[in-house]
Amino acid sequence: MARKAVPALLFYAFFFMPSLSEFAEFFSASPAIPAVYSTLEALLDAFIVYLPLTALLLSPPARRFICGGISQKNGIDWQALFAEGFLGFLCLCAAAFAASNFSEALGDFGGVASLLPEEGESGAAICLMLAAGAALEETFFRYFLISSFEAAGLGSLLSSLLSIFLFAVPHIWEGLGGVLNALLAGFILSALYIRRRSLPPLILAHALYNITAFVLG
Repeated sequence: MARKAVPALLFYAFFFMPSLSEFAEFFSASPAIPAVYSTLEALLDAFIVYLPLTALLLSPPARRFICGGISQKNGIDWQALFAEGFLGFLCLCAAAFAASNFSEALGDFGGVASLLPEEGESGAAICLMLAAGAALEETFFRYFLISSFEAAGLGSLLSSLLSIFLFAVPHIWEGLGGVLNALLAGFILSALYIRRRSLPPLILAHALYNITAFVLG
């Protein structure tokens, strides 16, 4: 049964760990500096990377082989989607506020301060990229990874803790505050997922948070 977790870990290593080297230039940046995206770069990330990978993770072959039959709630409960999505969004905002204050008290080590569009370009494409990125992260870290660990014989608690840790690691390029925020967000989103086994509210909460953080800068 342990083989059920191998593809998930390989996917993680291939698609998420490269972000550490891609953003290596930001690691030692002090003070923190912004990451600048062109409209084309943001759209390519959204439509060539994030959304196709999300579709791949949710495809029937992946669900049958990787997740070992772990149940996933089908259909959309619209009332729960908006209620839990908005509640999750508020919790993520509170977690970000706490992480930011804590990291400032400790002294952050730099990282990316924010995302910015290139001069003269719209930020709408970045908002779309952030929403697509939220869909991919929630699909992988909450549904795909937790289910894979459970199918490998780990309980829900340990599976969730491993998912939270693996979720936080790629956020190191955002600095100490980003890592702390990812840990807290991982706890919140994993708890919501384990409770209902439904992805749409998590994607909504995560996308709203990403876009709000970008707009507020």
